[in-house]
Amino acid sequence: MKDMALLMITLAAFAFGYFVMKKADDFMEENHRPAIAGKRDKGRRIRIAAETPEIFDSAASALEHCSHVAPHMEFGFSSGSARRLLKRVSNGSVDIALVSEKSAGKLKKGLTCVRVAQVRGPASAEAELEEGQQICAVWSKNIRSKDRDRVIFALENEHRRLKNGYCDYLG
Repeated sequence: MKDMALLMITLAAFAFGYFVMKKADDFMEENHRPAIAGKRDKGRRIRIAAETPEIFDSAASALEHCSHVAPHMEFGFSSGSARRLLKRVSNGSVDIALVSEKSAGKLKKGLTCVRVAQVRGPASAEAELEEGQQICAVWSKNIRSKDRDRVIFALENEHRRLKNGYCDYLG
């Protein structure tokens, strides 16, 4: 009889322990999920650098379109000399560099570019950009990013829309 009581108490303790551990596991799982989602969304910031601030004016409508289509994306903007920007794209500290077509002609291995806009504002004395000069988006082929590719696609579409005189690609 004592053995039977000991067996029942042991089984009850195991059942209670299993129930408590199951609840603790569910609690940990539920609280761990937002942390994983936060880490995943951390890479949604697109760092864009331009040779001059006037280039941002030329690309503003395409970037605005991107932020409407994908509101989860954040943009970080900076500017500097074309040589420095190309170096920063190579080492991965900038996702997209917007530089003049003349500067983009001297690309290092692993970088690629596409024409995305024309300078639309007044001429800039510091970078010697003239109105109507082509702007290129430069990025590293070695780093994959869907969001970066989405921004480049929007920049390229905006250039085509303005070049061909389309009414509006937002539709």
